[in-house]
Amino acid sequence: MMKRSGGKLPTNLDRRHLVFSIGLLHMAPSRFFNRNVVKIGSEKITNWMPMFSDFNLSPNGETVVFEVGSGGVSLGLGLYDWRRNRIRRIPNPRDGYFSDGSFSSDGKMLCAVKVTRVEGVLYSNIVQIDGNSFHAIDITKPVAVASFVSYPVFQPQSNNIMFCEWRDPGPTTLQLLISSSGGAVSFMNLHDGFSRIFRPSFISGDSIIFSGRHPRGTELKSKLGPALLNGEHIYRVRQGGHPELAFPNIETSSPQNGVGYCSVSCTQNADKVIALGLNLYQPYGPSGQFNYEIFQLNDNHRPTQITNLRGSLGFCRVSYLGSTVCFGSREGRDSPIELNLLDLMTGTVTRTNLRRQLESNPEFSPA
Repeated sequence: MMKRSGGKLPTNLDRRHLVFSIGLLHMAPSRFFNRNVVKIGSEKITNWMPMFSDFNLSPNGETVVFEVGSGGVSLGLGLYDWRRNRIRRIPNPRDGYFSDGSFSSDGKMLCAVKVTRVEGVLYSNIVQIDGNSFHAIDITKPVAVASFVSYPVFQPQSNNIMFCEWRDPGPTTLQLLISSSGGAVSFMNLHDGFSRIFRPSFISGDSIIFSGRHPRGTELKSKLGPALLNGEHIYRVRQGGHPELAFPNIETSSPQNGVGYCSVSCTQNADKVIALGLNLYQPYGPSGQFNYEIFQLNDNHRPTQITNLRGSLGFCRVSYLGSTVCFGSREGRDSPIELNLLDLMTGTVTRTNLRRQLESNPEFSPA
């Protein structure tokens, strides 16, 4: 699953099915232009064209941690102060890269996945990174390719870290890493796992919300029914409990039956829950593709559509303090992905030129 031809370290473009082939951002590499060749560690990047595979926001919404790669090779993580237009690269570890970056609730630290290759075998583990010095500390021991960790997030107001764990051939489950003991405890039972779990978000100290696909629990599958079983939907789970639909009253309100809300995240104390869903008034584009928008979800009311972009969106995350949403979009089916910011106070969407800047930024690109 994790290996690519040529022995390149896999990026999230290889191992992640964050998006559908129609509607949400399709992450399969598009046409590349002839570019220079650059060596990243022992890897070579040809046909240089930056491609994003993850975005996340600092608590105040001013800095985006992004993951970028090209040609199946990861360049790792960078920070983008979008208001001041400043870019910094987080140095990669030797023989590997960092991925899945996210901020602590005070914005001083990041947690991430470190992927390394030792004698041809891939390993992954959770690290904690200082937000100023970028000094990284291993928090868990590396595990081999038959088990992979992903999407670490800090528990609010603590150094505990929640992360997803996949073990071949079993489902993906959730683990909570306790900083005081250094050990991980199971947040979700193995029989309640999913084929895929995407980045979780805390709604309280002992409860999380996440989007997932193909639940394994018999009781949950019977509740979903055939129309909802195969799609990506939003769930919540309390530590030690069983996952359930987070918004059962609105999951079937999508214009296309069975196409649920996804890419969910929430603010402090879950005051706002933000996700992607189909445009309520024009769910399809001219060529039949899904039109996705940013929504605010509520337990008891119709979901509130915030944008009217009618396009391909993905990697949607709201800042912890609730001011800003970051997301990726493309202007056309074959166009590259670009970072966008939504100001929740004014409704203003800012489309950045971060990808263009990375093409010539000396910290990321060929000289």
